[in-house]
Amino acid sequence: MESIINNKTKLKLLIGFGLGILLILVVQLLSGRSIKAIINNEKALLHTTKTIEQLEALRANVSSFESKMRGFVLTSNLKFLDGNDEIQEKSCESSKQLLAAATGKDHDVLEELNNLVIAKIEFNSRVLTMVDSADNSRATSIINSGEGKLLMDSISVVNERAIAVQRQEAEVYKKSNDLNSTFALNSDLISGFIILLCLIVSLRILFKDINDRIKLENSLREEQKKTEKTMLIKEQFMSNMSHEIRTPLNAMLGFSGLLENTGLNDQQRDYLQAIDSAGKSLMTIVDDILDFSKIEAGMLGIENVPFSLQQLMQSVYTMFFPKAQSKDLKLYLFIDPKIPTLVSGDPTRLNQVIMNLIGNAVKFTNKGSIHVDCTVVTLNDKQVQVKISIKDTGIGIIREKIDTIFDRFTQADNATTRNFGGTGLGLSIAKKLVELQGGQIRVNSVPGKGSEFYFILAYDVVDAKDYAPVSGTGSKHYFNKGKKVLIVEDNPLNQRLAQMLLQDAGIETTIAVNGQLAVDVLKKNTFDVILMDIQMPVLDGYEATKKIRNELLIKTPIIAMTANAMSGEYERCISSGMNDYITKPFRAETLLNSITTFLNESTVPGKIVLTEFKFRET
Repeated sequence: MESIINNKTKLKLLIGFGLGILLILVVQLLSGRSIKAIINNEKALLHTTKTIEQLEALRANVSSFESKMRGFVLTSNLKFLDGNDEIQEKSCESSKQLLAAATGKDHDVLEELNNLVIAKIEFNSRVLTMVDSADNSRATSIINSGEGKLLMDSISVVNERAIAVQRQEAEVYKKSNDLNSTFALNSDLISGFIILLCLIVSLRILFKDINDRIKLENSLREEQKKTEKTMLIKEQFMSNMSHEIRTPLNAMLGFSGLLENTGLNDQQRDYLQAIDSAGKSLMTIVDDILDFSKIEAGMLGIENVPFSLQQLMQSVYTMFFPKAQSKDLKLYLFIDPKIPTLVSGDPTRLNQVIMNLIGNAVKFTNKGSIHVDCTVVTLNDKQVQVKISIKDTGIGIIREKIDTIFDRFTQADNATTRNFGGTGLGLSIAKKLVELQGGQIRVNSVPGKGSEFYFILAYDVVDAKDYAPVSGTGSKHYFNKGKKVLIVEDNPLNQRLAQMLLQDAGIETTIAVNGQLAVDVLKKNTFDVILMDIQMPVLDGYEATKKIRNELLIKTPIIAMTANAMSGEYERCISSGMNDYITKPFRAETLLNSITTFLNESTVPGKIVLTEFKFRET
């Protein structure tokens, strides 16, 4: 093509193409003006329609308060005056608004209408004044004199004139729109014809553009692959970090729990509590980072299960009471007695939000009190709206920082981080969790006086008769002798921890340090339950489970024990053939409950403690 078309032809094509574009631009400019005129006319039409509606509403309101006035004067029945002041005020305001929005053509008639409405309202006021002074005969005389009727007739006439003016203007706008629409349509046809002519001479440019676009798309695909690879690496990194941090934490917290039940002196118990507190703080940071990653990826789901809001609030209060007491803070809890016994929602995420807010209140309050209120906003047979508020007398937040405290990795100022610690993720996660449940978190704060965080959530009301209470803490697990559990775990500390917990419950244990050894052991032995770690050398938990299910055809319940708490891990474990999923660090109660489920053993419940509340006056 390059050799066939000479330079002179190329120049002619370029000039013709340029002239075609110029012509199209001129036609489109004219068409654009027509379209702009149509838009302006449509706005004007909308204004006239709205004005007509307001005029008709004004006429109805004036007739209404005139009827009320006459009924009251003639009967002295105060019921006739119900809503009269509001209607008169509304009529006066409507008349003023119409006058304020008036254009040159309808300004005079709307001004006349406004004066008549004001005169009519003043006339009504005179009549009411006479009635109030017990001069009913004079009020009746004024009513019957015809002055009021004359004002009403004048208002009706002027109102009709104003409506007629608006309708005339509407007709003018409609005709103008018809002309502009025809011109715009013709302009589009001309532009289309020009484009068709220019299409022939622009094929080369289009071909080049297509080639460039294909190259760009290929480049974008490569970039997308790189991005996806980066995201995969990031997810793998988070998964590895979760595993590497949670694995030693599991051992640390587990053994500290076991150590707590041994004979310790006061100093040793203090040291142990410090270790346990540090471990739990580190776990909170890890959980925050993982939760935030799940939220950012849009992979954090919200459950909808029955739960007791009262029990949840009392549980969180009980958890924070000792900490508040240690700082000499007064921690108050108010639960509205109108809250239903059971509601349906996500108790785990609600608990996470409330714990974060109360934890912050305790952290940032050095003296005074913290009020935790749970009150009903609206309630019917099917749904309840609940407002949860946490108000403290702490350091407060300056006004300039209130809008940013919910941003990730953000705290009020650097001094906050130095003095109180934290990642700056807690409030960001709390905000997103509240939004996922259909609410909005708000904050009021005064520096030096305290802060109040609150949000409103809606829950479906559940019939408590359909649900039986669940055994509370204090349950003890009893297993028949001879029950055997295979522990597949590569970390020596976690092997020892799981072994001690199960042996204390009367269960025989066998340890395999990787998935391949577990498969080899299962070829020769039978077990009642298998505890399967996920990340192990030689053969990981997923591959080991597939071999157990597909090659050995063993149906023994497999419980995943993983330090990977990333989104989708539970589904992956279940789809690979496992029966349950426990994240590290786990509590002894959680592990034993899971094993109990699959062994069909009896759980002897401890005493069920029914929460008692003392409601303070609102």
